[in-house]
Amino acid sequence: LVQTEFNLAAARTMVEVNDYGQAAAVLSEIDPSLATGKQAARYDIIRGQIADASGRSREALTAFDLVERSDERPLAAEATYRGLRIRHRDGDITTTETVEKLSGLAASWRGDETELKTLRFLAQLHVQNGEYREAFEAMQSAVQADSDADTTRLLQDEMEAVFASLFLDGDVDSMSPIKAL
Repeated sequence: LVQTEFNLAAARTMVEVNDYGQAAAVLSEIDPSLATGKQAARYDIIRGQIADASGRSREALTAFDLVERSDERPLAAEATYRGLRIRHRDGDITTTETVEKLSGLAASWRGDETELKTLRFLAQLHVQNGEYREAFEAMQSAVQADSDADTTRLLQDEMEAVFASLFLDGDVDSMSPIKAL
């Protein structure tokens, strides 16, 4: 179990630095049948990330769906988020469906990086839909959750650019007065 823990940490680190080949090599040293439930879920999250980065969306979704159904709630929330990103990107679900599901995830999962990433993706989709109020509300939720997190700062920077585009560059002038409010 200690070796599995070490290999999972090494594989996650390799994924974070985009070395998917090395991450896959490290994962191949793990026998998932000997892993604890939490280790197996972490294994599948990493396996899904590697598959997605390699352009194998279906394989990634299979891995994330497995974790989503697990009892490991933090990892299940992360798997839900990652699965939604892929399904939206690949056109399997509409933006409206994605917003609905992300809103549900944002309401039900709190307190870690997955919440912040969910709020950031939600804000991005709201901006795409011209739903600026909702986008700024998602940013406000992220700030309230963890104002010091890198993801929150990135979201603030993105929303600052949206604000500048709307009110400083004049994009708001093309909106109806009601929508602008």
